[in-house]
Amino acid sequence: MTREDRSGGSAADGGAATPFSVALIDDHPVFTGALASVLTGQPDVSAVWTAAGLDEGRRLLQREQPDLAVVDVRLDRDDGLTLVRELPGLSPATRAVVLTAHPQPAIVRRARSLGAVAVLPKGTGLPELMDALRAVVAGETPEFEATADADEHSLTWRETEVLQLLADGRDPQQVARLLGLSTHTVRDHIRSVREKLGVQTVLAAVVEGSRLGVVEVHVR
Repeated sequence: MTREDRSGGSAADGGAATPFSVALIDDHPVFTGALASVLTGQPDVSAVWTAAGLDEGRRLLQREQPDLAVVDVRLDRDDGLTLVRELPGLSPATRAVVLTAHPQPAIVRRARSLGAVAVLPKGTGLPELMDALRAVVAGETPEFEATADADEHSLTWRETEVLQLLADGRDPQQVARLLGLSTHTVRDHIRSVREKLGVQTVLAAVVEGSRLGVVEVHVR
């Protein structure tokens, strides 16, 4: 993979790589610290900032306007993809790269539909992750092969979003407010999720969704 500099040269023909800045938004400090340390040591990374949650991430993006935002799907009990959806209003030139511990097709589709340029497994090796970030800076779209078990149930991205909020402990009224939907519409989505997953209750849907990797359940 070649890397272009600002004047058109590439890393392959001796040109300098295009410098870029990165915001890391993840609620796991060990992971974030390790990744920030690696990024800081790269000659083409001009700046690295970190944030641990939604509000902190919003402030960081608005203040620094980074080239890339690397966002975890889960930020404690919050949905990290909220930042991806809000990114055009927070930092219009920033491109989003989403990391997920469960790279299921439904999660990948939802992240891409909200504007993520790339969705990568959180277990991606550091060399591969750096290649992916440089590819995004160069205007490419890194791809990976998502695992397909959960795709058999064909949850839509909205159904996945609803199920994740339920997994976070929200009730249907709260889900409706967060997504700007009517409670009736949310209940329709819940009914569809239960039918597709072959379960009778919301709790069973969350358990099955977690087993398939469609949603993540954080135990406190």
